[in-house]
Amino acid sequence: MRTSLMLYGVALMLGVSGLSPQESSRRCPRLRLTFSSWPRDLVEIWAVTTWAIWYARNKFVHEQYLPLPQDTLDMAVRLLNDFQRVTAVQRLNPPSAT
Repeated sequence: MRTSLMLYGVALMLGVSGLSPQESSRRCPRLRLTFSSWPRDLVEIWAVTTWAIWYARNKFVHEQYLPLPQDTLDMAVRLLNDFQRVTAVQRLNPPSAT
């Protein structure tokens, strides 16, 4: 499931929006093939770093604000830490089915 969520995030960044995590991994087989050989931690690092760069680019394009590279890196590290903390908690306490 965690890999599917990461692929979903990558698919969203690539413009394949409106798909569930499972559907995005099915519709983007090249992503699955590429990332299936990578360790999960490396996929997570790649995804948050790519997103942070994309976010910084959008800040420049839409707001004419160019974040410093260190600020972009710091944001990626915070995002990765938050993601890993939340997914660790969810693994320990999975949501109950209602």
